Amino acid sequence: MRQLSTTPPQLATLMARITLDSRIGEGDGGLTVFDPACGTGHLAVAAAQEYDGPGLALLGCERDPALAALASARLELATEGRDVHAEIATVDALRDDPFTGLRADIALCNPPFNERDWGYEELATDQRWTHGLPPRTEPELAWVQHLLTHLRPGGTAVIVLPPAVASRKAGRRIRGSLLRTGLLRAVVALPPGCAQPHSVSLQLWLLRAAPEGPHAGPSAQDALLVDATRLGKPGTREQGPDWDALTRFVRSAVSELDKPGGELPEGAVRVSLLDLLDDEVDLTPGRYTASGSEPSGVELAASWDELAGSLSELGDLTKHLSKIGLMAAEPRTTATVGDLVKAGALTLLAGQQPSDTTARPQEAGVPLLTVADLLMDGTPGGLLAPGAAQAVAEEGDVVVAGVVRAFRAWVHQGPPIALGPQLYALRVTPEMLDADFLAGCLRAPANGRQAGTHASSSSRVDIRRLQVLQLPAEEQAMYADAFRRLTAFEALLARAESLGKGLVADVGDRLAAGGLATALGRSPVPGRTHD
Repeated sequence: MRQLSTTPPQLATLMARITLDSRIGEGDGGLTVFDPACGTGHLAVAAAQEYDGPGLALLGCERDPALAALASARLELATEGRDVHAEIATVDALRDDPFTGLRADIALCNPPFNERDWGYEELATDQRWTHGLPPRTEPELAWVQHLLTHLRPGGTAVIVLPPAVASRKAGRRIRGSLLRTGLLRAVVALPPGCAQPHSVSLQLWLLRAAPEGPHAGPSAQDALLVDATRLGKPGTREQGPDWDALTRFVRSAVSELDKPGGELPEGAVRVSLLDLLDDEVDLTPGRYTASGSEPSGVELAASWDELAGSLSELGDLTKHLSKIGLMAAEPRTTATVGDLVKAGALTLLAGQQPSDTTARPQEAGVPLLTVADLLMDGTPGGLLAPGAAQAVAEEGDVVVAGVVRAFRAWVHQGPPIALGPQLYALRVTPEMLDADFLAGCLRAPANGRQAGTHASSSSRVDIRRLQVLQLPAEEQAMYADAFRRLTAFEALLARAESLGKGLVADVGDRLAAGGLATALGRSPVPGRTHD
């Protein structure tokens, strides 16, 4: 059974932008966009938002009738009032291509991964496999070749792929052919958390059909490899991207694609086909960019200083928290969130699935936070158009995630954010409740377990059943101070761990490359004396 995997709006926008940036020449009378595995239509919507010219055609395929209908509705809403032709065919594009003969200006695709039943037997003699029959275990290379057959000369495609496609032995012959023919122009390694599966550093492959006429030139002699994995942000469970920095970096690198003498940003490198076309044909960017992304001595020193500062703060907090007097557990009077709502001590706002209204880049939208965002890095991953948000957390509200695997509670700081399903905002009455005290009581692990509907990680937490101590305002303030320090301690631990792991990796690489300053005339390692 196919697992639904949608493309986050930020990734869809990035893909649309670099595809539009990289095409050569103009199509006939506008822009034709093609997505043969469109799911719910996020990539086509992103292309429509990024293209503001005339004559836009959005064509896609989706084998699931419900998803195809949703994609059609999404495109209709996103292009309302514009002269756009949108068509979503309910079909398996690999087995039954409804757009034979189509030559699109750009193609975008986030295909299903690791599907063995993709049509290997019945499609063995298909004419699309000009670079070789994709092995049964390499369905992603079938989608790559399918995209290429639907590009006009100079047209560009960007496809999301798992990293193994760049290095698996079974696909090396096809990878080699794509390089030799100049069709595979760039591979971008993304930070973990850009899309499902969130723990994997996915890749973007940029493909371009050979241009004709005045744009035709000599065949490409190299490929652009871009390692953007360093632009991930440490999270509570997995890493997520710094979308602004990631977009700037990738677009900056891809802008140099056709400039042999152009200067590439650090982390991007041109690799000659002679170096790539070896026995492995491994296109993993990190294999070629690692030496170029080595941190400088100044950067290492700054990281050590930041780690030292974090450890110093941790030491201070450790001394304070270790002196907190903790009594043996004894029954205390508590009230549920439901009771507090009835008493007027707080107002409960339940997050909802918003109407599918994504803010355009020029709009001042409201950031949308979902449970999926919490499982990455906690940064809102969407942007809703003004007025589309149905539940908004203001500064000072306590936000609670009502799913066991992401259960947490915190006092929101900063601009308002819209809340998705299973997220709740608790707005306190200051005369009756302290927000930090409330958040500290609610996020206790035992509290979440007690209010959970059942034991699995996907179960929900009944927010109204969460318990809160009943204390006078003076005692609430003391508890709130302790909770704030505990929260700061947790954040510092996470930051120190991230810095420490990064330093271990960077210094380990430097040492393994012979970077220890032991030769005569070099500065000794700090803290080391010589006889």
